[in-house]
Amino acid sequence: WKVDLTGRYYPMVSATDASVEFGFGACYAHLPEGLVRRLARVAEKQGFYATLDGFPLDLVGSRLGTAHNLGLSHDDFVDIFSIRRKYGAHINVLEGDAFLMWLRWVLRSRNRHCTKLVVLVDSAVWAGAAAKGRSSTQLNRLLRKASALEMAGDLQVNIVIVPSESNPSDAASRGCRRVPERKIKG
Repeated sequence: WKVDLTGRYYPMVSATDASVEFGFGACYAHLPEGLVRRLARVAEKQGFYATLDGFPLDLVGSRLGTAHNLGLSHDDFVDIFSIRRKYGAHINVLEGDAFLMWLRWVLRSRNRHCTKLVVLVDSAVWAGAAAKGRSSTQLNRLLRKASALEMAGDLQVNIVIVPSESNPSDAASRGCRRVPERKIKG
């Protein structure tokens, strides 16, 4: 396989999440390519995490690491899916399944092929296993599927940790899907 490391960043930041109460959720927001590139630089770096506008400042001080504010709010994100889970599993496995669903959604558009993508996740276990490419748990099965999908679409995925309280896809993973406002002509 050959990988083009000079590929363009897709002007979008996505987020995935899973919950044991409901299931899976994902959302996205459009961002300029330069901001996506800057966010990708903090991906998978120890101690860095992203926050949205409105994240409580007292929680920033209580977390280890350096916060990187995206300058986005929850309202800037559009839900991709909110799907009820069909089976019970450990939360880390559910987080991996949500990530795979998001990858399949990404691959549905040829415009997103051969690009670099940024995704926000609140599971440090999934982010660490994906960055390393392997795990000693049942996540290996999901990691193999994710790598196959990434190779099939020639994608480079940058995973950024986001606190659960600031994850924009948290509502979708709990069954509360946001409906985008429709503009009425006239």
